[in-house]
Amino acid sequence: MLLIAIPVAANFHIPLYAAFGGAMLLIAVLTARVAGRDTAGRLMAGVMAAICILGTAGFYMARDQLQVSPDATADGAPTS
Repeated sequence: MLLIAIPVAANFHIPLYAAFGGAMLLIAVLTARVAGRDTAGRLMAGVMAAICILGTAGFYMARDQLQVSPDATADGAPTS
């Protein structure tokens, strides 16, 4: 999910916790929808929901320490 959330957060100038939470919420809902009445599917949907909640909370708590910018390279140097 980070491979989706980081570019979305950088390009649309939204917080990383919002991009991660939105992507994980979508995956958790789709997993629950596909799971139906299957026990293993419900377990997987529960795990996805837990990752969504815990990951979003973790990124929210670390939001002041995270710098996501579309203008920086891997080593942190500006590209211009």
